[in-house]
Amino acid sequence: MYYNTINSSEEVEKTSFLNEYLRLLGQAEKLWRALSFMRVIPKYEAENVNRHLRSEIIERGNLDPALLLKLSSYIICLQNFQKAAYLAKNLV
Repeated sequence: MYYNTINSSEEVEKTSFLNEYLRLLGQAEKLWRALSFMRVIPKYEAENVNRHLRSEIIERGNLDPALLLKLSSYIICLQNFQKAAYLAKNLV
């Protein structure tokens, strides 16, 4: 019984991590599409960030919450770029 609860708690943590990761990645992908369409960020940046995240999480199995924090901070940075691009577009 003890081992079953350990395995199930690990599974719950892994599932919640992956769900949060997929939610944040979806937000980042929406911002990448919008910003690449506006030519604010190059397309290869999105590809490199996506490749790095996949290698960390899928290949290495790194489920460190710090990765989610970094991805969240990166999304905030992309949102700031988007706001600045809209402001610059409205000034012209």
